[in-house]
Amino acid sequence: MSQRPLSIDPKRFRLAELIAMGERVRHNLALRAVGTLTSSRLTLGRCLLAIQETGDFKKHGCSCSTHYAVAKLGMEKREAYEFKRVARALILLPELSLAAEEGRIAWGKLREIVRVAAEETEQYWLQLAGRYNDKQIQALVSKTPRGAVPGEVDLEETAYRSYFHCPFDPETSVLYDAARRAFSLKQNKAMTCAEFMKELLTSYQANEPLDEESKAKVLEEADKDLQAERARLIPVVAEARETAVEMGLIEADDDVPEYFDLDPHRVQPGHADKLLAEASGIEFNEGLIANLNPHRVQSGSAAELLADALGIASIDEELLAQLDPVRVRIDPVKNPWASTRVRFTINARSTTKAQSREILRRDCWCCSTPGCCNRIWLHIHHLESYSKGGKTEPRNLIGLCSACHKNTHDGLLKIERQSDGRLLFFDQFGNRLDRQVDLHIAEWLDYEIGWTGGEHNCYKARCGIDWWVVSA
Repeated sequence: MSQRPLSIDPKRFRLAELIAMGERVRHNLALRAVGTLTSSRLTLGRCLLAIQETGDFKKHGCSCSTHYAVAKLGMEKREAYEFKRVARALILLPELSLAAEEGRIAWGKLREIVRVAAEETEQYWLQLAGRYNDKQIQALVSKTPRGAVPGEVDLEETAYRSYFHCPFDPETSVLYDAARRAFSLKQNKAMTCAEFMKELLTSYQANEPLDEESKAKVLEEADKDLQAERARLIPVVAEARETAVEMGLIEADDDVPEYFDLDPHRVQPGHADKLLAEASGIEFNEGLIANLNPHRVQSGSAAELLADALGIASIDEELLAQLDPVRVRIDPVKNPWASTRVRFTINARSTTKAQSREILRRDCWCCSTPGCCNRIWLHIHHLESYSKGGKTEPRNLIGLCSACHKNTHDGLLKIERQSDGRLLFFDQFGNRLDRQVDLHIAEWLDYEIGWTGGEHNCYKARCGIDWWVVSA
């Protein structure tokens, strides 16, 4: 028997290397990995709370610390919420905080225990965490009021907890989000899923369900929302496929026209006449659409018609050229999911309720800032300020949450339109919000997992005795 120290960072062990090691090595590594996960998640949760408290997220062009976690760190929204919830609860729980910092409790148990633990019951819950598995801890927590012990009282409202998981199809998911958003706006606060479901079930039990006609109308609106959501993914999928082409994973599709790169459902300027001629099987004519639309005013007759309308003999065409005819036209929404009755009067200062609904539907009823999760208090923002000549038309309008809207006016969030129509979001330092920062490994974890060494050779240093491989 001989003992051979490891010469590689434990974080870089591959499956084959772990299989070749001894049982004790694998067990110790697993123990340290679980404890490190708990302490690292707690550290991250505390960082997010501090970022929220100090307002550091604004320096990155974000609306809150959760937006920062999603946009800059690449985290999932629910993870960020949970990490902050646990870190906030542990502020008043010193014993559980120490256990989490030292990696003596698994995260799955900790996140449940902090819901009901108090300073007087910390040691009690730590003992239960070492005795029962994750599912059993969840069951005990569900029967425990805050600050008490399981079974101390009957299943009252404060003690009863039941988690209901239900998979939604896309249409149902859209309906749920829309209804919860409307309910939150009515209550003037963000309502939880439980509060919304209680209101929904109460309404149904009160014999106030939708009639068939109203139900059909609601489903029609949900279908439009779903179409808009799918259409919004078109440029994302196209960009992902372009990346795959650049990496040689797939071949480029030569059959797709260049002007369909971003949105195959949108006809780009200059191609409408050609596409209509091909579809109709007639000879191409640059004025084809103008000939088919008798209400379209030709540039050559605009001065004559304006003079006739004003009751004067003639009007200077140079003066007409100085005017902005786009400012007074009415622009219809051309998106396939949009209402055919909605029109945008471009010289209006603000949008109507119906116009706002079309813009927010196009933006999937969510803040358009990359990574922002806010879906309730949404504003309509002019990309080019109205006071500087910006038009109230779909191309110049975007949906932003109240926080991101304020950031744009405070200079903390900048939005630029590219030549291809894409919008890029930047913080005050010019960093793009749709690109997360490079992530790093915490070097202090070397000591926590038993890896020692100097400042410049920690990845080549010898491991502690717990990491020795016992081989024949």
